[in-house]
Amino acid sequence: MIYEIRWYEARPGRRDELVTLMDQEVIPFMESFGIVVVGSYRDVHNEAGYVWIRRFDDEAHAASRTAEAYSNHRWTDELHDAVLQLMDPHHAVITKVESSAGSRIA
Repeated sequence: MIYEIRWYEARPGRRDELVTLMDQEVIPFMESFGIVVVGSYRDVHNEAGYVWIRRFDDEAHAASRTAEAYSNHRWTDELHDAVLQLMDPHHAVITKVESSAGSRIA
């Protein structure tokens, strides 16, 4: 399993709007393409911070599922711009991790 951890910084005063958009629109959209969203979180130490975590079987699964989602007209014509209005893409951190032997979550 591969987990993708995505940390976004919301534009000033817009985190609640970003969380609502993610929870109500973006996450269900991603899940409709077979992308497992493990969780959606508000950063406790940064009032503008937002985190969501996606899970994939492997890199090939990640590549195929995200390519399909991000090429879909709903993403390109609607959701992409809506997300960018609420978050600063220059302050986003995205990393992929895989479980170590000591991980409690596979």
